[in-house]
Amino acid sequence: MALTIQDLGALGELLGSVAVLATLVYLALQTRQNTVAIAAQLDAPVIGANQNIYLSVATSTELAEALAEDRTDDVTASELRLTLYWVSMLLTFQATAPRRAACARSSSGTAPTRD
Repeated sequence: MALTIQDLGALGELLGSVAVLATLVYLALQTRQNTVAIAAQLDAPVIGANQNIYLSVATSTELAEALAEDRTDDVTASELRLTLYWVSMLLTFQATAPRRAACARSSSGTAPTRD
């Protein structure tokens, strides 16, 4: 049985369709991996900032003592101010983290992810 030009054309069209489908599957997988990678890059500064917060306590004897002491009677104004600023900075950072992450994701063109 000899193949006619029409048969060869139909076979070429079938192979082309399979190639397009394979390309679409590949691109979908690459897009998913890219989205995960971008989300990890956006979370890295938040993780780094958290590490800096804890590092500030670990490297500052004065701050560590002010935070560790459980006393209310002989707290100096300087210790109180130091503790209040540190706690305020920590609370502000934690409260705004979801909003910063959402803004960063929307400006980079990636969809927000559910964690």
